[in-house]
Amino acid sequence: MEIKSAIVSVPQELKQPPIELALVTKLQEQIANGDYPIDLDAITDSLFESYLELNS
Repeated sequence: MEIKSAIVSVPQELKQPPIELALVTKLQEQIANGDYPIDLDAITDSLFESYLELNS
């Protein structure tokens, strides 16, 4: 089977990732208004954990 024919047989809803447009719009508005909360401690912890995993 050729890739091109396999792509044509994929249902339309699987050709694009599922996106919740209402949530995306809400987040865009919060970011634009400066209302989106950013937890710098959580980001730092996550980056540090990733660093430790890579260097283990």
